[in-house]
Amino acid sequence: MEFCGESYDQISEQRSRRNLSQEKQTPKILKFKGENDLNIYIEWEQKVDQIFTIHVVSDQKQVDLVVLEFEDYAMTW
Repeated sequence: MEFCGESYDQISEQRSRRNLSQEKQTPKILKFKGENDLNIYIEWEQKVDQIFTIHVVSDQKQVDLVVLEFEDYAMTW
C-alpha cells in the first residue's frame, strides 16, 4: 500500500526515526520553587506534562528532569 508515493513501511520507519530523535533531545523544563499555592503547582505540573508528551519522555527521565528544576522550598519535598 502506498500513500503519496511512500510505502507504509517507509512512513513507519520515518515515524520511528522521528520518535528516537525526539527522545534524544532534552526538553527545557520550567523551574519550580515550591510556593504554598496549590494552583501555581497544578499549573506548573500541567505545563511540564505537556512538554513531556510532546517530547515523548520516559517516566524515569521525567522524574530526573523535574527534580533538577526544583528550587528553594521544592527541594525539601
